[in-house]
Amino acid sequence: MRDSDSGNRNPEHRARHESSWLDTLVRPRSFGMLILFGFGLAALPLFIALTITSWQVERLARHGQDAVRDAVAATQGGRSLIEQITAVERSLRQYLVLKDQALFQTYLETRGEFRDTARKMMNLERDAGQYRRLQDLIAAERAVANQVGNPPGEPAVLRAAVNRFGALKESSRALLGEGQRLLSVRVTEMNDMAERAEDLLRWQAIGLVLAALILSVVSSALILRPVRQIERAITRLGSSDFTTPVQVRGPRDLESLGRHMEWLRHRLATLEAQKQSFLRHISHELKTPLTAVREGSTLLAEGTLGPLHNQQTEVTGILQANAMRLQRQIEDLLAFSRLREAGGSQGVWERVSVDRLIGEVLNDYRLPALRRQLRFDTRLTALSMHGDRGKIRTVVDNLISNAVKYSPVGDRVEISLASVDGRIQFEVWDGGPGISKGESMRIFDPFYQGSIQPEGPVRGTGLGLTIAQECARSQGGEISVIFDGNPGTRIRASFPDLSAEGSS
Repeated sequence: MRDSDSGNRNPEHRARHESSWLDTLVRPRSFGMLILFGFGLAALPLFIALTITSWQVERLARHGQDAVRDAVAATQGGRSLIEQITAVERSLRQYLVLKDQALFQTYLETRGEFRDTARKMMNLERDAGQYRRLQDLIAAERAVANQVGNPPGEPAVLRAAVNRFGALKESSRALLGEGQRLLSVRVTEMNDMAERAEDLLRWQAIGLVLAALILSVVSSALILRPVRQIERAITRLGSSDFTTPVQVRGPRDLESLGRHMEWLRHRLATLEAQKQSFLRHISHELKTPLTAVREGSTLLAEGTLGPLHNQQTEVTGILQANAMRLQRQIEDLLAFSRLREAGGSQGVWERVSVDRLIGEVLNDYRLPALRRQLRFDTRLTALSMHGDRGKIRTVVDNLISNAVKYSPVGDRVEISLASVDGRIQFEVWDGGPGISKGESMRIFDPFYQGSIQPEGPVRGTGLGLTIAQECARSQGGEISVIFDGNPGTRIRASFPDLSAEGSS
């Protein structure tokens, strides 16, 4: 029973071990290990290329060395056979003349050298024709030796044997020619083999370069994937998107960083909710005493509580003006809070006549313009778009309000509406102090107030352009500062031209 359980656990243990190995390969413990793995993966084709090239060169060198060695040995052996047959013939002829036994002994020794050389040549690599020619030469030499005999026979027999050496020398010369031809063939084979190896290595190099490129892309993707995930998470957190979870897949140290960023996302989401709750509650709490201040100042200004002299009337006017401004700031805070909570998605979409909407907003600013002796120069094209009327009005109102506040007394404000490249462009220009390029992006940040403020006792909240930008983006638009070299400030609100959808 124990053995059975152990046998059942072994596959599970083996599966866990394999899973752990694969997990370590796919998700290394550190980013440095991932980089090393990526470099190793990219360098793998180079290692394969070096291995294949080394093997090909070694094979070519070994084959060429063996072939040339055999061919040279065959050529040298052929020359040695000719020399030895000539020496054998010379020794035998001298013996016929001098009848000296030492000369016959020299004949026997030289013949032994011939047989040793022939035996060595039989072991060399050669084709069938050369092999048969060498066998025939050995057989012919043996026949002559048998005819000579040992001890030697009669002179007439010896002379007949000596006359057969001419045929042996011809066979040796033919064998030498075959050896030289073999050397030429081997050299040709080596050249052909070298060319084939060169072509093979060229195609292998091309294939391995492509493989290296593919593996480099794969390794780069493996390395950059967790970095891009972190980058996207930071971008979302920077743009106040606290709803999308942070997920980082890759080395374990980067995954740990991703978990810390997820904790940070929860903390930021909590802080954002607390901030919005604070703004909402403080705004509502301020509206109650503000209403009392406004109503009291109105009663004083209307003389309900009795007539006022000039200084009292002036003070009452200041109270009314600042109460109105404070109410406007509180409304901005509430609007900003609502936009952040709803993500800019609330509202009813309808067909909005943008030029008429601009005219309505301009009418609201006739009295402030008269007080500052401002003139509105308008160039409005009749255009309509599909969107939320309230948000579009907020954009127009904030841009015109800024222009009126920052324009010098007695100046003019230019307002234009046109369709450009399939987008509706609403532009407002004032001749005020302008906005520096360094502040052109920060002016849309919440609560940011520029270095130059309009004249007046009460500063703004720094939410007007922020709210306008949020409203514009909820309609698929964007607000930007235009630098055209002219003095003052030119701000453009650009929306997609969806008039066709609105009329359909």
